[in-house]
Amino acid sequence: RRSSDLKDMIDATTTFSRLGYSLTDSTLLADLGAMLQNVGDIDTSSAQNAMTAILKAFKLDTSEMEFTLDKLVEIGNNFPISVSQLAEGMNNASSILAVATNNSFDESVALLTAANTTIQNVSKSSTALRTIVARIRKVDTELDELGEVMTSAEYDQLTQAITKQSVALTDEEGNLRDVYEILRDLSVAWKDVPER
Repeated sequence: RRSSDLKDMIDATTTFSRLGYSLTDSTLLADLGAMLQNVGDIDTSSAQNAMTAILKAFKLDTSEMEFTLDKLVEIGNNFPISVSQLAEGMNNASSILAVATNNSFDESVALLTAANTTIQNVSKSSTALRTIVARIRKVDTELDELGEVMTSAEYDQLTQAITKQSVALTDEEGNLRDVYEILRDLSVAWKDVPER
């Protein structure tokens, strides 16, 4: 390896160690980060940030990361979104997609890919997903951060509009359904929504 590559590997290993990973896991993640940099044509910091966001949000084990990155490459090669765009979008939105909705990694990437297919701007696509999730879940801290404050009356209006389309927000036990399922059901009902 060139000395600059070696320095990047040492820096990446140190970064992952500071995040609480063992030396073995940190070395593995540094190697995978280098792979993501090369395949995704992104810088070291972006690769590390995306990997950290994905690992933490979806509570993945380091042993699952290579397969996870392979999925990003597969999607980037077959859909109108690049690996670097996926990395950026997941860094921006993975936390709320995983934590607030219990969406899986696959569901979250599918939502991001679908949104970006139309918008063709991953920053806007991932921010739109954050906003949609925050509104459906009424996550006030996220809404505040996005500048999208929502009153209780506005939230009631939103939930009524969704349920009016025969889309359930909760399951049989009364638990909130994941947003992937809600949006999937809304997409089916969308053709019947009257235009304003």
